[in-house]
Amino acid sequence: MGVVEINLLGEYDRWYEYDVYIRGGSFAGKASFSITFDEYEVLLNTLEKMYKSLCGEAIISDSDTDDFVHITMLKYGHIKIESQLGRSWKDNWVKLSFESDQGLLRSIIQQFKSFSNNNTVN
Repeated sequence: MGVVEINLLGEYDRWYEYDVYIRGGSFAGKASFSITFDEYEVLLNTLEKMYKSLCGEAIISDSDTDDFVHITMLKYGHIKIESQLGRSWKDNWVKLSFESDQGLLRSIIQQFKSFSNNNTVN
Protein backbone atom coordinates (compact mmCIF):
# COMPACT_ATOMS: atom_id res chain seq x y z
CA MET A 1 0.00 0.00 0.00
CA GLY A 2 1.21 3.51 -0.78
CA VAL A 3 1.41 6.73 1.18
CA VAL A 4 0.10 10.17 0.19
CA GLU A 5 0.94 13.14 2.42
CA ILE A 6 -0.30 16.63 1.63
CA ASN A 7 1.12 19.54 3.63
CA LEU A 8 0.04 23.15 3.43
CA LEU A 9 3.01 25.50 2.93
CA GLY A 10 1.13 28.79 2.81
CA GLU A 11 -2.16 30.55 2.25
CA TYR A 12 -2.08 33.64 0.07
CA ASP A 13 -4.63 36.16 -1.25
CA ARG A 14 -6.29 33.75 -3.68
CA TRP A 15 -4.47 30.43 -3.47
CA TYR A 16 -2.87 27.73 -1.35
CA GLU A 17 0.66 26.44 -1.82
CA TYR A 18 1.28 22.86 -0.68
CA ASP A 19 3.60 19.87 -0.97
CA VAL A 20 2.57 16.39 -2.06
CA TYR A 21 4.72 13.45 -0.95
CA ILE A 22 3.92 10.03 -2.40
CA ARG A 23 5.55 6.70 -1.67
CA GLY A 24 4.67 3.65 -3.70
CA GLY A 25 6.68 0.57 -2.85
CA SER A 26 10.40 1.40 -2.75
CA PHE A 27 10.01 4.68 -4.64
CA ALA A 28 8.97 8.10 -3.41
CA GLY A 29 8.67 11.63 -4.69
CA LYS A 30 7.68 15.08 -3.53
CA ALA A 31 6.59 18.20 -5.38
CA SER A 32 5.10 21.60 -4.63
CA PHE A 33 1.70 22.57 -6.01
CA SER A 34 -0.48 25.65 -5.92
CA ILE A 35 -4.25 25.82 -6.20
CA THR A 36 -6.66 28.76 -6.27
CA PHE A 37 -9.40 28.84 -3.65
CA ASP A 38 -12.02 28.16 -6.37
CA GLU A 39 -10.04 25.19 -7.77
CA TYR A 40 -9.61 23.92 -4.20
CA GLU A 41 -13.39 23.87 -3.65
CA VAL A 42 -13.98 22.03 -6.94
CA LEU A 43 -11.26 19.46 -6.16
CA LEU A 44 -12.56 18.87 -2.63
CA ASN A 45 -16.13 18.40 -3.93
CA THR A 46 -14.90 15.98 -6.62
CA LEU A 47 -12.93 13.91 -4.09
CA GLU A 48 -15.87 13.77 -1.66
CA LYS A 49 -18.25 12.75 -4.46
CA MET A 50 -15.84 9.97 -5.46
CA TYR A 51 -15.66 8.74 -1.87
CA LYS A 52 -19.46 8.64 -1.49
CA SER A 53 -20.32 7.20 -4.91
CA LEU A 54 -17.29 4.87 -5.26
CA CYS A 55 -16.80 6.02 -8.84
CA GLY A 56 -15.07 8.80 -10.74
CA GLU A 57 -11.64 10.34 -10.97
CA ALA A 58 -9.78 13.46 -9.89
CA ILE A 59 -6.58 15.12 -11.01
CA ILE A 60 -4.43 17.18 -8.70
CA SER A 61 -2.22 19.34 -10.88
CA ASP A 62 -0.19 22.51 -10.89
CA SER A 63 -0.63 25.16 -13.58
CA ASP A 64 3.11 26.00 -13.69
CA THR A 65 4.51 22.46 -13.99
CA ASP A 66 3.71 19.05 -15.44
CA ASP A 67 3.46 17.47 -11.99
CA PHE A 68 0.20 15.66 -11.30
CA VAL A 69 -1.59 13.12 -9.13
CA HIS A 70 -4.37 11.20 -10.88
CA ILE A 71 -6.79 9.33 -8.62
CA THR A 72 -9.17 6.85 -10.25
CA MET A 73 -11.86 4.90 -8.42
CA LEU A 74 -11.76 1.23 -9.38
CA LYS A 75 -14.20 -1.54 -8.46
CA TYR A 76 -15.21 -2.37 -4.89
CA GLY A 77 -13.85 0.83 -3.33
CA HIS A 78 -10.30 0.45 -4.59
CA ILE A 79 -8.41 3.41 -6.02
CA LYS A 80 -5.48 3.77 -8.37
CA ILE A 81 -2.95 6.56 -7.82
CA GLU A 82 -0.77 7.59 -10.76
CA SER A 83 1.59 10.50 -10.34
CA GLN A 84 4.50 12.42 -11.75
CA LEU A 85 6.46 14.47 -9.24
CA GLY A 86 9.57 16.59 -9.61
CA ARG A 87 8.97 18.29 -12.97
CA SER A 88 10.03 16.19 -15.93
CA TRP A 89 12.46 18.78 -17.30
CA LYS A 90 14.62 18.55 -14.15
CA ASP A 91 17.23 15.89 -13.44
CA ASN A 92 15.31 14.18 -10.62
CA TRP A 93 11.68 13.28 -11.17
CA VAL A 94 9.61 10.18 -10.60
CA LYS A 95 6.47 8.53 -11.91
CA LEU A 96 4.61 6.38 -9.41
CA SER A 97 1.59 4.11 -9.69
CA PHE A 98 -0.09 1.95 -7.07
CA GLU A 99 -3.49 0.75 -5.90
CA SER A 100 -5.06 1.19 -2.49
CA ASP A 101 -8.52 1.31 -0.93
CA GLN A 102 -10.92 4.16 -0.24
CA GLY A 103 -9.36 4.64 3.20
CA LEU A 104 -6.46 6.40 1.49
CA LEU A 105 -8.92 8.57 -0.43
CA ARG A 106 -10.56 9.56 2.88
CA SER A 107 -7.13 10.50 4.23
CA ILE A 108 -6.43 12.67 1.16
CA ILE A 109 -9.78 14.44 1.65
CA GLN A 110 -9.04 15.11 5.32
CA GLN A 111 -5.60 16.48 4.49
CA PHE A 112 -7.09 18.90 1.95
CA LYS A 113 -9.87 19.91 4.37
CA SER A 114 -7.23 20.93 6.90
CA PHE A 115 -6.19 23.77 4.55
CA SER A 116 -9.34 25.76 5.25
CA ASN A 117 -8.94 25.19 9.00
CA ASN A 118 -5.47 26.72 8.98
CA ASN A 119 -5.16 30.35 10.04
CA THR A 120 -1.73 30.97 8.50
CA VAL A 121 -1.60 34.05 6.27
CA ASN A 122 1.51 35.06 4.34
